Amino acid sequence: MVRQKENSITATRITCALLFIIFTFTYLYSYQADVLAMAQHVLSEGKTHYNATVGALLITSVLYLLQVAVMAVSRLVSRSHALTYFPSLLILAVLTDISPDIDHGFTFGHWLWLCPLLLLLWACAVWVARQIQPYEPDSFSYGLFSRTVWINVLTMTVMMTLVGLTGSSNNVFHYRMTAERCIAGKDYEGALNAGSKSLETDSSLTMLRIYALAAQGKLPERLFEYPLVGGSEAMRPNGTSVKMMLHNDQQLKLVVRTTPDYRMCGHLLDRNLEAFACELVKRYDMRRLPKHYREAMTLYCHTRSTPIVVYSDPATEADYNEYKEMEKKYTNPHERQTALRDAFGKTYWYYYDYPAI
Repeated sequence: MVRQKENSITATRITCALLFIIFTFTYLYSYQADVLAMAQHVLSEGKTHYNATVGALLITSVLYLLQVAVMAVSRLVSRSHALTYFPSLLILAVLTDISPDIDHGFTFGHWLWLCPLLLLLWACAVWVARQIQPYEPDSFSYGLFSRTVWINVLTMTVMMTLVGLTGSSNNVFHYRMTAERCIAGKDYEGALNAGSKSLETDSSLTMLRIYALAAQGKLPERLFEYPLVGGSEAMRPNGTSVKMMLHNDQQLKLVVRTTPDYRMCGHLLDRNLEAFACELVKRYDMRRLPKHYREAMTLYCHTRSTPIVVYSDPATEADYNEYKEMEKKYTNPHERQTALRDAFGKTYWYYYDYPAI
């Protein structure tokens, strides 16, 4: 019986340790790495660099050693063993609760009073558990499938879920940080893939996507394949609503100066077809227009009685007519927009008619 109980305690400790190590490393490496890199960059004023692998290993190791120390002091080895991981998981929650506005100043915020309160409640729970531990009834099952193990697994699951809920979970913020990391490494396609399947965006993410496309020379071909907000004002950082956090904007300014499509795409973002058409005829051979310029000129000619230039591309005309037919097909505005987004969401026509909210 004593041997079986020792085996159950060992199984509990190993299971909890594996859960903690796997969760912490994966959470830091796969989900929070880009946000932590930005936080370290901002707090060190760009003097240090965060390495995702080293950072995840180091933080996981330190937090696990803290748990070992807590267990040595508390001596919780049975059904309440998972409580020894609480301080480590609390620190993990604080470390990853990073505000998107950290560049305006760092503060612990609500953690200044919440951490002491939670630690006090945890200390009380540990004291109660220590008093109860000698009187816990013997289990009828031992080892990995014992009741003790699964009680601890449930406790660990609840605590890890709370860490995930309190950590930085703003999707657009994560997309932005991933895009900035990729741009810094000149992985422009990786930057464009960040959040590409989501409809969520903001002006800063719009600016990063425009920059990545311009750096590849694909601005007039792919710009409106992504959710965009902010109009032409989102094309350049302003330090507030449109900003870069991991590096300065000098390279962006160079791309802006050397990419004439920036100005014309700015007109399209503002839905200013007149200004776009005037500039287009000066810069482009009308027989060889990129995708979005063909779409914009088709829309321009269909919505103007006296266009400054007559433009027609048979394939684009056919697509535009199909777009308008589908628009007439639905009477419900929500159904109409959903159907058009599915079929034509990567066209300038959809951007022009259905502004992102």
